Amino acid sequence: MYTSIGSGPRRAPSPLLDWVTAAGARLLAAQLPGRASRRGDPYATSAQAVAAEILPLIASSLADAASRGAPWAAVGHSLGAWLAFELAALAASARLPPARLIVSAMPAPDTPMVARPWTAQASLDSAGFAAECRAWGIADAVFAPSVWAEYEPLLRADFRLFDEYAWRGGRREGRTGRGVDRQTHKCLANYMLKQSPPHPSSHLQPALPSPATSPHSTATPTTA
Repeated sequence: MYTSIGSGPRRAPSPLLDWVTAAGARLLAAQLPGRASRRGDPYATSAQAVAAEILPLIASSLADAASRGAPWAAVGHSLGAWLAFELAALAASARLPPARLIVSAMPAPDTPMVARPWTAQASLDSAGFAAECRAWGIADAVFAPSVWAEYEPLLRADFRLFDEYAWRGGRREGRTGRGVDRQTHKCLANYMLKQSPPHPSSHLQPALPSPATSPHSTATPTTA
């Protein structure tokens, strides 16, 4: 969503890509296993595993940016919000913290499982899971029988990542665990939701102003 202008009827401008071009920033977009060029790879098993796979690939770029005083930001939408959070935490523990964590369309990562405003995919049959996916705003074309047969396993793998996600941090105050200090936690930007699922207002965080300086690198764990 953030790193592609789309194709066919979904073609639309990307404000992020427009900003990257205008600012002369560098965009690093990650491809999750099990899709596109990584279609033959096993699906990811946890958000933490995704972060652990991404960081070694971008660490040298982040270190180079840090040596020049250039900040970076982690960006994620939907499932990618929690993946970006885990990447930011892991990078902070490696002394490469982001200047901003910019996420949308997900509740805070420490939301208890019982309070998450969706139904876990493991409890749903194919028809029920399709209905759940529609509630998330997934395009109708995905549910054509021939297409759904291909997409259902991929989407279940994605849903499993946030259905089973367990935040491993500490308290909200002070240090939040795994290397994320108070300043980094404050950089958690707004959880913006424009369509289903309907997150309660208690799950949303207020928007923060944009950083005064332009990030050198923007790492986007995934889109949904």
